[in-house]
Amino acid sequence: MYQLNDREVFMDVTDGVAILINYQNGLYHGTNQLGTWILEQLTAGHCPEHILERLRELPNCPDCMGKRLSTFVEDLHFVHILADGPAAEGELPRLPATLFGEIRFELTLETFNDAQDLLFADPIHEVDEEEGWVPTRES
Repeated sequence: MYQLNDREVFMDVTDGVAILINYQNGLYHGTNQLGTWILEQLTAGHCPEHILERLRELPNCPDCMGKRLSTFVEDLHFVHILADGPAAEGELPRLPATLFGEIRFELTLETFNDAQDLLFADPIHEVDEEEGWVPTRES
């Protein structure tokens, strides 16, 4: 099972859309609403097979949904968003009704690099694990 790779990534969900910032490489990522729901379930420890079962309960779920989900999970691993984690306790929640009007069964993970320079200019990256942030005259 999985959890958020919080050693490298910060995640925020607003209006059903996840924004993920990798503070190691300065890239940030965004998902659509379906991708966000799936990501939330994955990082809560639910297995992809159970997520796929939930998706297949929905009308018009395409036959290729398993492949789409598999590719999405691979993409999340590739950009270091997911890490191994404990299995979830409890039942996988159903998709929120707000998704039903917009669901097209597309999973997107977009990557942006336009904030890399800004992110690395932030002095928080000058933190020593033992001493913390020690400002210098140059800072």
